[in-house]
Amino acid sequence: MAETTTMATQDAKLINPASHGRVQAVLAKRFSQPSFWALLDQGVVSGGAFLTHITIARLADPDIYGRFALYLGAILFVNSLHSTLIAYPLSIGIATEESKPRQRAIVTCALFFTLVVCGALAVLIIPWLSLFAGVQVSVLSICVLFAWQAQETCRRALMATLSFSAAIGGDLVSYPGQAVLIYALTRHQHRISLQTIFACIIYTSLTATVIQLIQIRPPMLIRHSFTTARDFWHLGRWGVAGAVLSMTSIPFMAVLSFRFGPSSAAALQSLVNIVGLTHPVMFGVANAIVPTVARANSKTGVRAASIAGMKMGLHGVFLVVPYLLGVLCLPTYALTVFYGRHSGYLSLGGSLRLMCCSYLFLYAGLLLSTVLSALERPRLSFNGQCASSMMSITVGLPLAATLGVAGAAAGNLFGNATRAISQVISLQNVIRESEL
Repeated sequence: MAETTTMATQDAKLINPASHGRVQAVLAKRFSQPSFWALLDQGVVSGGAFLTHITIARLADPDIYGRFALYLGAILFVNSLHSTLIAYPLSIGIATEESKPRQRAIVTCALFFTLVVCGALAVLIIPWLSLFAGVQVSVLSICVLFAWQAQETCRRALMATLSFSAAIGGDLVSYPGQAVLIYALTRHQHRISLQTIFACIIYTSLTATVIQLIQIRPPMLIRHSFTTARDFWHLGRWGVAGAVLSMTSIPFMAVLSFRFGPSSAAALQSLVNIVGLTHPVMFGVANAIVPTVARANSKTGVRAASIAGMKMGLHGVFLVVPYLLGVLCLPTYALTVFYGRHSGYLSLGGSLRLMCCSYLFLYAGLLLSTVLSALERPRLSFNGQCASSMMSITVGLPLAATLGVAGAAAGNLFGNATRAISQVISLQNVIRESEL
């Protein structure tokens, strides 16, 4: 009888409405936090990109995958210019602008700037690319640039207002959607080509752009374009040089392809795919840091804003570090899981260990650089990237030319470690100067 009474009391506690309400309140608070949705959205983006890479790596010959990696490096380089000149100023401008109509007007200007930049790049790039891959692939690569950047502009506009949950729908179509579409077309056609890959990326990116434009509802007329362009340039000019210097993966890929063949570039990309599984956390946290720190800086000052940014960055440490340490300890097992037991990439265990160490420093440097940029100190962020690139080029490229993939991985490690150390010093100086 006593046991029955005890059990009844416990059941009553379990179904207690007050207790149930507290659980709901905790879950509602968790799901309403921007950091949660930022990580989830970046997980969708990076997870989709990861699935695309794994799909191509498993279905394509190393030569095709190596050429795709080279094209991707060039596209990402141009995307980094778009990120610094358009996406980053867009995030700062919307985050610090209270007027909703003005926010939407900024989005319209950003899309117009994206179209202008892509048009200028088409004139410069298509003749050069046509020498290596033909006119069709070259034109498709420019279309990939515009579709990708247009969707990224809309995505950043939603994130700048901390509407990370609203961005997820379009990102699901754009990133996981392209992986599914590439796999389906490859299974149907029984072959994979660069044309098929680029066509899938264009289709899913443009579809996602339309979805997010419906959410944002920007005006059709372009207003205050010269003022907005001047503001964008003021914020992003130092980032342009930093973006150029940050894309050291392109020289590494080029050196490996020239010295050892496209399959070596594919081997390096296969390592990036594994450590790149941390990208959802890394870039998700970075995307959340920019508007958060920008707003905190305008209200509470540099020190409080820096602390807020670093606290947000610590959320990712508990996910990034254990994963990288696990791969560091079991590199061959990780390669087997990702590429299969009979893959030619299984001999890259030592190089994968170096890439894991490199990514630990990459995360630290990315957080610090993002905080500095959000504090409107892009020049200091550029200085750190400059030091990193100089180390990668002067030390890493000779190592890559001599040792191959292992040398490229070591060069990445030296470069990312240099950047992290430089940004620690810069942020400390910024905080100290703000308190004088």
